[in-house]
Amino acid sequence: MQENQVYPIQNAQFDYSAYVTAEKDNANIMERYWLNSAGEYIYVHPQVPLFVDYGLLQANHICFGAQIAEPYSSKRSHTELSYDIWFLSDVKAAHKHAVENYLGKPSGLPDYQMVQHPIWSTWAQYSYGVDGWKVMEFAEAIRAHGFNDSQLEIDDLWETCYGSMEVDTAKFPNMTHLVQELKGMGFRVTIWLHPFINSNCEPWYTEALESLIDFTNPRAATWWSTRVRNLLDTHGFDSAKFDAGQSSYSPQVPVQTGDIDLHPHHIVDTFVRTCAEFGNMIEVRAGFRTQDLPIFVRMVDRDSIWGLNNGLSTVVTTTLQMNLVGYTFVLPDMIGGNGLNLNHEQADMPSKELFIRWLQANTFLPSMQYSYTVEISKKYTDLHADFADDIYSAMEASVSQGSPVNPPLWWLDPTDKETFAIWDEFLLGENILVAPVLNEGARTRNIYLPAGRWLEEGDAEIVYEGPIWLKNHPAPLDYLPYFVRDAKSAPSSTTLHNITVSLLRFLPANCHRVIEQSTTDTTTLSIWSELCYEESTTTLLTANISLVASTVFAVFSCAIAADIYLLETSKLKIFLQNNTYGGFNVVTELKGIRDIVSVIGRHAGEIINVARNEDIVITFENKTSVRIRTKEIEGLRKGQLVTFDWESPKNYRLEDCVNLGLYHWYGGPQQKRQFWPIERLVLHDYSYVTKEADNCAIAEPYWLNSNGIFFYFDKKVPLFIDQNNVDKNAACFIADVKPPYSNKRETNELVYALGIFNNPKEAHEFAVEKYLKKPTGIPDESMISYPVWSTWARYKKTVDHDTVIRFADEIIKHGFKSSHIEIDDLWESCYGSQVVDSRKFPDLKNTVESLKSKGFRVTIWLHPFVNKGCEPWYSEAKGKGFLVTSEYGSVETSWWNDNGTTTATIDFTNPEARTWYSERVRNLQREYGFDGFKFDGGESSWSPQIPVLKGDIKDQPGVITADYVRTAAQFGPLVEVRTGYRTQDLPVFIRMLDKDTYWTFENGLPTVITTLLQLNMNGYPLVLPDMIGGNGYSEPPSRELFIRWLQATTIEISKRMVDLHERHAPQIIAACRRAVLQGSPVNPPVWWADPDNKQAHDIWDQYLLGDNILVAPILEHGGTSRDVYLPRGRWQAQENGQIFDGGDWIRNYPAPLDTLPYFVKIL
Repeated sequence: MQENQVYPIQNAQFDYSAYVTAEKDNANIMERYWLNSAGEYIYVHPQVPLFVDYGLLQANHICFGAQIAEPYSSKRSHTELSYDIWFLSDVKAAHKHAVENYLGKPSGLPDYQMVQHPIWSTWAQYSYGVDGWKVMEFAEAIRAHGFNDSQLEIDDLWETCYGSMEVDTAKFPNMTHLVQELKGMGFRVTIWLHPFINSNCEPWYTEALESLIDFTNPRAATWWSTRVRNLLDTHGFDSAKFDAGQSSYSPQVPVQTGDIDLHPHHIVDTFVRTCAEFGNMIEVRAGFRTQDLPIFVRMVDRDSIWGLNNGLSTVVTTTLQMNLVGYTFVLPDMIGGNGLNLNHEQADMPSKELFIRWLQANTFLPSMQYSYTVEISKKYTDLHADFADDIYSAMEASVSQGSPVNPPLWWLDPTDKETFAIWDEFLLGENILVAPVLNEGARTRNIYLPAGRWLEEGDAEIVYEGPIWLKNHPAPLDYLPYFVRDAKSAPSSTTLHNITVSLLRFLPANCHRVIEQSTTDTTTLSIWSELCYEESTTTLLTANISLVASTVFAVFSCAIAADIYLLETSKLKIFLQNNTYGGFNVVTELKGIRDIVSVIGRHAGEIINVARNEDIVITFENKTSVRIRTKEIEGLRKGQLVTFDWESPKNYRLEDCVNLGLYHWYGGPQQKRQFWPIERLVLHDYSYVTKEADNCAIAEPYWLNSNGIFFYFDKKVPLFIDQNNVDKNAACFIADVKPPYSNKRETNELVYALGIFNNPKEAHEFAVEKYLKKPTGIPDESMISYPVWSTWARYKKTVDHDTVIRFADEIIKHGFKSSHIEIDDLWESCYGSQVVDSRKFPDLKNTVESLKSKGFRVTIWLHPFVNKGCEPWYSEAKGKGFLVTSEYGSVETSWWNDNGTTTATIDFTNPEARTWYSERVRNLQREYGFDGFKFDGGESSWSPQIPVLKGDIKDQPGVITADYVRTAAQFGPLVEVRTGYRTQDLPVFIRMLDKDTYWTFENGLPTVITTLLQLNMNGYPLVLPDMIGGNGYSEPPSRELFIRWLQATTIEISKRMVDLHERHAPQIIAACRRAVLQGSPVNPPVWWADPDNKQAHDIWDQYLLGDNILVAPILEHGGTSRDVYLPRGRWQAQENGQIFDGGDWIRNYPAPLDTLPYFVKIL
């Protein structure tokens, strides 16, 4: 990315310079990817100390150099120039291939409201002069101009000194109150943050000993993150704008943590990933190999001028440039530019014309950011809001397919040469073309429309047939030319065939063929190529050119070792094969076809010895070894089981990587943005424990693929996951003795089983039998048959006797009988007392009896916390040692109900603490007559870190989740919990974490289905979905959303729907009983009915009830039909009795708002 951003880039100026992110020249994105219009691309590997030259060294050429010179460290062992060149059929196919294999796709979506509603920044208008009074003045002006539901960002300068993260009270006397006032006006509120500490900013500078936080140092990143979290929580900010982050801000040449070959840009990656932990409302302005993050990347500040010298035109060219290096969630800079804040000689406040044209150019981009309140803004803000769903759909396509949100015109027809050089038009998705006016004084412009029928402004009366140039098309100042493609005329999109391509590290040592090799005293140059085919229909050539120079001889070599066979039968062979880059490939050979399942011991070092008796024991240097056992599984489900038992000193990191291949994967962690299957999930060195972050309430160490292979990890492993991050299309399982695991462990261990079976169903059934286990019983049948009514989503913490009774009467009035009512948060005198607040419930026993007399079963909300100040219970628990203590001796932690203090959590690993807690719960139950309880919390992350728990230290910290849930399960069949860890055997409902009232994968309606499947395929078949319609934290659900949510959950367990659900209650109960007897999912995926059917392996928006009922809810806003896949068999549609033969798709199956498509298998 450049200050004078041209597009296409062949005319860009970049004199031979280091290719790293830098403040200079707006170089905040410097991805090592070049794509041309012929369908060829180059990707330079991240370890290369890269210098690039455009046209200076050789005219009309891009030259790549590798040189150990500033900013690259001289401590590198060698110089390396390595890159891949790909040749594909056209430019679109090439870019799709690059996204799939190198750039990656976003793993989720930013907050929808950032798309729908404007962002207002104080920066351009108030600069450093911002204070509390000006912020309120700004907010009132925004409201006065009719803008509602906006986001207001308090920019630089609000701190006492840069890096303190302490509010300057001279400018903001009461920041918390200011934020509350702004929220009361309808604003979401964010704050500006950065990675710097000025040298005079004490005591923080002395504590950090750095002017720029070293985010490559995990301790430093945690220190900084903790302070950010405290700032956000203390003042109630919704999120943050993270500025800077480019590697050039480090002192040169920087000394960073980690692989020196990834310096200096490693700090960009770690800074941005640290920022991304703060949710989906953040924005950053730099990136390096961080395209997978579900966040906005902001353009660097623009000048309030026309032209390509950092003015209006570069808003469009930079949008195209960012989209085509994989950063599709672009946050354009402030509309109108930054006014007088930049040092450009033409810098000035934007003229009316410039502001309007800037506004128009932004309208179809993902987000609109303002600093000036101008009347004309409302018109285009409303137009943007009208197309917000289209924008978000394009963003969803980016997540699912990796496609640009705002692509260039050639995306529609990559063979149309007319489009290749067009830089002043762009698309939104594939159906909206925008042609903004970018020249001062212009009232017309030439517009190119590619092939198809185009409706001007979507008007069916104004139609143009492309391809065509519209010469001198009218564009007066109040008009934005845009065109909507007629869907009926849209050509089918070109698709790239799936190519069987693996990362080189997953290839056998002899997979490549050395074509040419030449050697001098100091340099070895090897060029090799590999041809990859798909069923002889597609041929691609990938050439990897590698230049390796060193001060020692023969630096490029391949270790050679004989294959080590683990199992050899007439049908299947499993063996270890030397991997070129270290360690071994685990290879299966079935019917002559070899498949690399995983790579083990990549970083274990040199092999010292291989011993074979019944087991194979491989000893490496550094006292590291692995014991491998194999076992044939006989009986109903035939298969093979291979166990790997790694052990090393605790200061060594163990890592084995699984090749995700072309298969679909299930299991893994529960996530807020729950994709399913999970092969697209991106995890960055992710601690695999239960935690509040990411809704990771379930973190079972189980992964299953569609080819019938599973991995299951022992509870003693200090497990981390790195998926699609360092290695694309791979999941690396890491054992590392670091937080949140205790350093008091004596050794490090990576112990797991690899199961190989005929299909995923057989593999899962075996995993349930041996590892996951089956429920020992089912919950109360009334919870399954009849609705559960919670006070939470509607009343939140305002619940009291009167509201509960009114709620019950309203339920009865609407004809719901035999129901279950749950009194949620807040009923206690203080959190942890388990004593009723008599101001809200003067006679709770009477309340409960009254509800029971109306036909309700009654439960109440509980949790494992005791807030500081909740006396005498806090002091009693602390004095008796019943609270979890950290290794630093503190019991203090935090949760969502801190209420301005700190909290502590009960140590359920302590038998005496469990008894103390349980007796108080039983007393509550006896005194008031509750039928059961809703137990909240319980994830291990709520403990003070690093927790000191009872029992085997190798079971920690996960054991506290297990012991909490097992304690809760003692209270009968009307119990629900929201977390679990190896507790699949318990006969209790596990509740999904709170869902948001959205249509999207941002924790909205679709994730009800994907989370249902994720939980079932982790061995938790007794699922209690969250409240129908979501929790309504931002706004109540629309009628359509509520109905579709209701339909999506009607056939699931314990849903708050009566008629249809009650009619099928016997089938649901029967499915629950099968789960107890056989361990089968209650709501399995579609492939469960036909496990060898590849069509079914990635279907996420349908599910089964047992084996014979298939449900296909509508999950898209405005949808009135959908495609439905029926597996083999004969299926009867329940709304009209129509019978269908399975094994095929039903296209455009009608589903008006009052219809839930579901089918019963009749044969």
